[in-house]
Amino acid sequence: MGKPENKIISRKEALAKGLKRYFTGKPCKRFGHICERTVAGKCTECMKIDYRQSMLDPEKKKLLISRAGIYSSTERGKIKRRAAAKLRYRKDPNSRAIANFKSNLRLKRSRLATPKWENKLLTKKIYKIASDIQKLTGVKMDVDHIIPLKANIVCGLNVWYNLTIIPRYINALKNRNVLPEIDEHLPNKDKWMKYIDNKYSFLCKTFPDQERFELYIKKQKELFEMIMNVKNHKKNPTLHKLYLMFKTSSGGGKTFSNFLMLSPVAY
Repeated sequence: MGKPENKIISRKEALAKGLKRYFTGKPCKRFGHICERTVAGKCTECMKIDYRQSMLDPEKKKLLISRAGIYSSTERGKIKRRAAAKLRYRKDPNSRAIANFKSNLRLKRSRLATPKWENKLLTKKIYKIASDIQKLTGVKMDVDHIIPLKANIVCGLNVWYNLTIIPRYINALKNRNVLPEIDEHLPNKDKWMKYIDNKYSFLCKTFPDQERFELYIKKQKELFEMIMNVKNHKKNPTLHKLYLMFKTSSGGGKTFSNFLMLSPVAY
């Protein structure tokens, strides 16, 4: 993802564009630094000061170095993170309490977002279809709220026509984002279960096993690289059309993650 070059931009705009940092031109409250901030709201200069101070403490330094390996984006890093989380959950009562709190909060949010007219039978059917797809293909699936129950733009309802089946890998990329082009290609409420049934057939046909799913992701990455290659997309009308579609729908965040969220399996 790109970052602004001292261009005035609000945090909301940075989030919408998929940027990691933003610049307001205002001094930070802590030390008065006029510099970029992360989308989490942290001043980059303050972060450097905190890091340098942590490295002076032997125990904190050791912890930071160990975390650097755990939180790497490699597959090995992911395995280490899962193992560390399981160990922390078993040994640390605070970790269990936090996990239980998050789980209860999610359930409470779902209950509050569920209206009286919700058709629970259709909701159960969607979850059953997701389970069947996972068993048949070996690909881990999630039942995702298209408009998240809690998002930065709008909050959705916990109803059957706000649910879709999506591979967990892609759902993790989506997080709580609301894509701007959703209204343009989603079927209406009356045709929703027909859409879910068609999606069931599509996913089972496209990914009969885990290996096929990984091949699909690999092919999508190759297509993304072709589209993003200036020489390719300017010479090839089809690739150029795909490039323009992706550029406008991704809000400026021209990454493979954004591209994958626009793939046929995402919605």
